[in-house]
Amino acid sequence: MQDDRSRMCRVIRQLFRRLLWAWLILKQVYFWVTLVSIHTSEDRSVRWGARCYMDCIASFSQDPVTAEAAARRASKRAASCWQTPAA
Repeated sequence: MQDDRSRMCRVIRQLFRRLLWAWLILKQVYFWVTLVSIHTSEDRSVRWGARCYMDCIASFSQDPVTAEAAARRASKRAASCWQTPAA
C-alpha cells in the first residue's frame, strides 16, 4: 500500500515537473518569436517600442543596487519611450 502511494506521488511529481518545463520552454519560444517579429517589422513605431522594451530589460539586468533604484530607472526609461521618435 505504501509502495503504491509513493509510486503514485513520484509519477505525479514527474508529470508536474515535465509540464512545468514544457510551459517554461513555450514561454521562452513565444518571447523570442515576438521579439524577432517586432525587430523585423517595417513599422517604425513598433521598432521604437521594441528598442525601449530592450532598454528597460537591460536596466534591470545591470547590477541591482536596490529594488527602488531599479524601479526609478525603469520608470524614467518608460517615460522617455512615450515620446515620439525624431524623424
